[in-house]
Amino acid sequence: FGFDDERLVLLFEDLEVLGYTPATGSVAAQDLSDLADLLAELHAPFWGGAWPGEMDFSEPQTSSTRQSQAWPLSVVEANALTGRAALVAFLETKAASLTADDADRLMRLADVWPILMTTRSRQGRLTLIHGDFHLVGNVFLKAGAPPRVIDWSEAKPGLGPHDLAYALISQETQDRAARDIALLARYHAGLVAAGVEDYTFEQAVWDYRFALLTNLFQSARQSNTAWMGKTLTAVSALGAWALLQGWRG
Repeated sequence: FGFDDERLVLLFEDLEVLGYTPATGSVAAQDLSDLADLLAELHAPFWGGAWPGEMDFSEPQTSSTRQSQAWPLSVVEANALTGRAALVAFLETKAASLTADDADRLMRLADVWPILMTTRSRQGRLTLIHGDFHLVGNVFLKAGAPPRVIDWSEAKPGLGPHDLAYALISQETQDRAARDIALLARYHAGLVAAGVEDYTFEQAVWDYRFALLTNLFQSARQSNTAWMGKTLTAVSALGAWALLQGWRG
């Protein structure tokens, strides 16, 4: 990515010396709870569009983790077009990894996503999200200490629950819906405690489910059948396909 080297500041910190280790595989329940708390702490200061004015998000991005960008509205359609192209290419080469119903739903998503994203973005209540909040590689853990998060190159305006949804997709559990909703409730409580107002838990649940649908574009962009499968599992468990009912593009 491009940058002005006169304004670039890099901070190098040896997390291993401090006792942190990268998250790998299955992350403990307490660590997931700590991550929900951390995300609320990170998102709250930027709630409602309070991100720095010098941050320019007016150009659509090509990175696979940028497709959820929600503001300004001018980028939503552009991101939707590239997302649709990725889904078409994925279906042309990886259709055998999907059921016929899921393949149909993916194309319907391509039609409906920009309508839903534009409608939701106009309502406000956005924040500055990490955008690439995967647990393996970008999150470092230490017993008894808050997690550390690296790689903020994809930060952008979006739906706060997007980061939590992305993190939990990789974490298997016997009852995904119950686990995810419990952690989302913890995240929402953290926002409220930090002073975020006019953001109901019902809206947070909708945003979380929509974020799962949005992450399907990333799987297609990366042509990753394993990640597509994990995301589809989460989409089904949380009933996210229901958000497309009544819409015909």
